[in-house]
Amino acid sequence: MNGPLRFARKSARRRALGERLYNYVIQHNPTPRGFRTGKGAAYETPLRDKTHGRIYRVAYAAKPAPPMRLDAATPQQLVATLKNDNLLWRMHAQRLLVSRGDRTVVPELCDLVRDQSVDEIGLNTAAIHALWTLQGLGALDGSDANATDTAVGALKHPSAGVRRAGRDGVAAQ
Repeated sequence: MNGPLRFARKSARRRALGERLYNYVIQHNPTPRGFRTGKGAAYETPLRDKTHGRIYRVAYAAKPAPPMRLDAATPQQLVATLKNDNLLWRMHAQRLLVSRGDRTVVPELCDLVRDQSVDEIGLNTAAIHALWTLQGLGALDGSDANATDTAVGALKHPSAGVRRAGRDGVAAQ
């Protein structure tokens, strides 16, 4: 998350339009017999929910991060992008590393996998992407002992996601 969230109540008219989604009966015209036509041409009914239906707009209070350009990025910059908070940029960096097929980044990817740190929910996303990049580069087929040892060592990582990626990456080869 890039910044604190800001909650803003919508205007009364927009809120009234949204509250219709929480009502058991949503009907405007014609008004059935025995009912009155209320505000906004909606008929009044005891089934109308007047206690729920607040609609909030969730927006970042912080300025969004500037877009990145990865098309001309060096392999080292792409490896560094695997640590980005945004999944989109991590996936693009991983895709570019695999499609370029540059195996000179294998030691740097192995260093990412050896990083034992985890975030607040117990993941190390950079290590997971690094393992899948190693698998995509074909470094886990036994031709690179460092990469194979790193993938086997990932089976003891504190993050369950890294352990799973290590297991699946080694099994895929």
